[in-house]
Amino acid sequence: MSTGRKAAFFDIDGTLIKGLIICVFPDYLAGKGFFDKKANERIQELLRLYKTRKVSYRYIAVRIPNLYAAGIKGRRRSEIRKLASAFIRGYRKNIFHYSKRLVSLMNDAGFLTIAISGSPVEAIHALEMGFREVYGSEMQVGDGIYTGKVGRNLIIAEEKRKLLGSIIRKHRIDLKDSFAFGDTEQDLPMLSRVGNPLPLNPAPLLRNAAKERGWRITSDVLKDVRKLLLCQV
Repeated sequence: MSTGRKAAFFDIDGTLIKGLIICVFPDYLAGKGFFDKKANERIQELLRLYKTRKVSYRYIAVRIPNLYAAGIKGRRRSEIRKLASAFIRGYRKNIFHYSKRLVSLMNDAGFLTIAISGSPVEAIHALEMGFREVYGSEMQVGDGIYTGKVGRNLIIAEEKRKLLGSIIRKHRIDLKDSFAFGDTEQDLPMLSRVGNPLPLNPAPLLRNAAKERGWRITSDVLKDVRKLLLCQV
């Protein structure tokens, strides 16, 4: 019998909420005069290209954080944190109907709930969805001011893999009984490590990978998770 702690790893954008915060938040900041307009225009252009399937998710995952970092260069972190809280108050309507209940279900079942998101950590913290630990993409800061450089891009699989490894070691996670939830191929490092991988709203590449690996693609996540939890009792 394992003595490790069970965890539930969650991607956020596309998995628990609609849209990509790292694309929507810059537009909000630009409207408030806190984000470089040219950087925001380029982000919105990349988002349009992705939505029309002219570029891959991987393509925007590498480029958008650099544009985001450049867009807030010279701004104070304290200012962006306050604006993130105001932005999220209006964005909560985009949380999927099952999301908060799913996080609560895993908490109540004794799982360590961990959000690993590619969106800015300031916005992810402001969501306040009940996670025990929250990790998001981070921009470098010097003396409380953004430098224009990316500190950690958690959209891409490689960075998620590194972070996941450190979390597993830190908490001595029992991966066999743990869960992971994601929507794109960049979430494969989380999904492939746990005994209960559950793609939610999977993008085509993840859907294909899930089918190849025999993973459940659920249409009723709360029902399916409850069944899986009963099997662990």
